[in-house]
Amino acid sequence: MQIRRDLERAQEILPDLLDQPDIWRSVIIESAPPYMERLWTPWEDKRITIHRTYGLEPEERSIYHPHPWRFAVLLLDGAYRMVFGTGPGKEAPTPLGDVVLCPGTSYAIESIDFWHALYPLGDSILSLMVTAPRTDRWSPPNTVPKRPVPPAVCREILAETKAALLLHH
Repeated sequence: MQIRRDLERAQEILPDLLDQPDIWRSVIIESAPPYMERLWTPWEDKRITIHRTYGLEPEERSIYHPHPWRFAVLLLDGAYRMVFGTGPGKEAPTPLGDVVLCPGTSYAIESIDFWHALYPLGDSILSLMVTAPRTDRWSPPNTVPKRPVPPAVCREILAETKAALLLHH
């Protein structure tokens, strides 16, 4: 599983990258719950991404979606329930199951036909993701104009990531 090895290698270099706030790009994801702040930086032919994902209101449902890339995730802080399934195209497949993930848990997804929905268990979660190059696989479009995460918030997320990474390394 190459993408899992990439995640492990990324963890090795991440402390140095976290001390370089100028290399990180950012976007606030607000098109569908759960809402999140995403920071990323290019790495080799991949991306290293940090997500701070916020909890859902009782009436909100998480978007069930695929990603157009293979990816691996390390949960750094918080916990979430992930509902998952698999299927091609734009039609959401029937969920196959769910799993609850806690800090220190990692997983790797090698199929671009993997669908999931995240349900944070609490106020927020912090995760590290490594993504392989983008494919032409359909994924839901972002329907809200993109805006960057404010610089002070980016620095806060980088500091939180550095502290959480020390706990899991």
